[in-house]
Amino acid sequence: MSCTPVYPERYVPRTYQQWQEQLAERLADHIEKRGLTTTDICQRWPSCRAHHLKALRDPEMAPLGLKMLLQLAEATGLRVDLRIAA
Repeated sequence: MSCTPVYPERYVPRTYQQWQEQLAERLADHIEKRGLTTTDICQRWPSCRAHHLKALRDPEMAPLGLKMLLQLAEATGLRVDLRIAA
């Protein structure tokens, strides 16, 4: 009997997860508000695929990583301001 390998749940810091959630939500709103499509975004970021945009709103899909979210933000003109408090 064979078992399909899966990736174990990895440790994700709470701050990273919050940034992911907030940025994904803002990106989805930004893209929707401007009526941007995958084709529009591909003009600036050729690696963009329809499933990237779907993953912003679909809780059944794996969340996009922070690097990919930042790439989408830059390609769509969404300004991201990271603040570090001491």
